[in-house]
Amino acid sequence: MEDKRKLFPNIDYEILPSNLQHGMYIWIEHGTRPGDFLWALINNDFIEICGKADYINQTRLMDLANFMYNQAPGPCWHHKNLIKAWPEYVKNLKKEALKNEDHESTQSTGTPV
Repeated sequence: MEDKRKLFPNIDYEILPSNLQHGMYIWIEHGTRPGDFLWALINNDFIEICGKADYINQTRLMDLANFMYNQAPGPCWHHKNLIKAWPEYVKNLKKEALKNEDHESTQSTGTPV
């Protein structure tokens, strides 16, 4: 999952089962809602997670909990108000990152790129 413009470059998505990595990546990095199973995980809905988990995800529940607790930014999961605000938050982070890139490139060359 190479992306030079990752907002959260230290997140290790490979902790997750391979079939969930992209969905979690698009949620965290782009604020795009993933499928129902990941949405239940993001919403910290244990009963829904168990009900929607396929065999692979049933055997990886500890890995999923580990990822959410240790890797996922706190504001992107477990609290409805924060989850609702996450897409706008990511959008604002991207704007700020682009603004900083433009500023840095102008400073290093003396002219806008």
